[in-house]
Amino acid sequence: MEMLLLAAVVLLAALPLLAGAAIVWRRALLLSIPWLATLNGLPVRIGSNSVRLDQLAAGALAVGLLLAVVAGRRRLYLDGTFRWLLVFFGLSIASSAVNSPMPAYSLAQTVNVASVWVVYLLLVNHLETPDERSRFFRSYVASAIVACAIGITAFLSSLAGFPVGGAQTDSSTTETLAMAYGAYGTMFEPNIFGSYSQSAFLIGIGLLAVGSVAATRIRLLVGAATVGLILSFTRAAWIGTIAGLGIILWLAARHFAVRIRPTRILAPIGAVAAGGLVMYILPGPAGDFFRYKVENLVNIFSSTALVRLMSV
Repeated sequence: MEMLLLAAVVLLAALPLLAGAAIVWRRALLLSIPWLATLNGLPVRIGSNSVRLDQLAAGALAVGLLLAVVAGRRRLYLDGTFRWLLVFFGLSIASSAVNSPMPAYSLAQTVNVASVWVVYLLLVNHLETPDERSRFFRSYVASAIVACAIGITAFLSSLAGFPVGGAQTDSSTTETLAMAYGAYGTMFEPNIFGSYSQSAFLIGIGLLAVGSVAATRIRLLVGAATVGLILSFTRAAWIGTIAGLGIILWLAARHFAVRIRPTRILAPIGAVAAGGLVMYILPGPAGDFFRYKVENLVNIFSSTALVRLMSV
């Protein structure tokens, strides 16, 4: 509980600074969030705790937005999606307070997740024109391509005997499972990099399926995310990708009446299958571990199997 009180005191002390930053640099901060989110593995230390750079930017923008609403300068827009997020937040708070053996830690993690959900609120309130939405989307696509490319380069460099950080390819890792094996780039570890690559892949596939006008840029995003997804060696991300493809096709046809163009996504899906096949027959520790991951994709005897399925 002391940790939460300290965080509250620090936030109140920083309120004027955050508000000023949000007012003066609102557009720059908003466009920087996709780039700052890729620096997941480079947090800012505050005592014994750490805060991610994208959380700081989102916090500044949220303070500025709330102050503008209180001052009557703008109206706060809450759509149905964010209302559900508020419900989940309330349920998580109640569950942490009642059931958690470590309430302070659980509440801190709930607040940590909520800081990510705040980004959605910022986007629906600040991206008001087609030009603003286009600018933010281009920023996201560019940041995702760079983030995936860094992870891929780090993995290949390490595999070639030139470790530069950003990947774990030590053969002892595959034997002891003491550390997560795979690429992670500027992320905290491979599981996070895999989930990030998964979301980028699905966003790209969805846009290609409906005929995005920026097809070349989107194909580059899908290509980088495909390789990053494979080299993350993250089973939850692989399962999530399969489920996500099904959800995209179902929602597009059932709820949004969007015409899907299968020919546009056959090549990316084929590339994933081909990349997986190459890794499966690849000799050496990387191939061995990939085969182990695939063969134990949904292992009912694994202590993390339920977590992987639930995290999809």
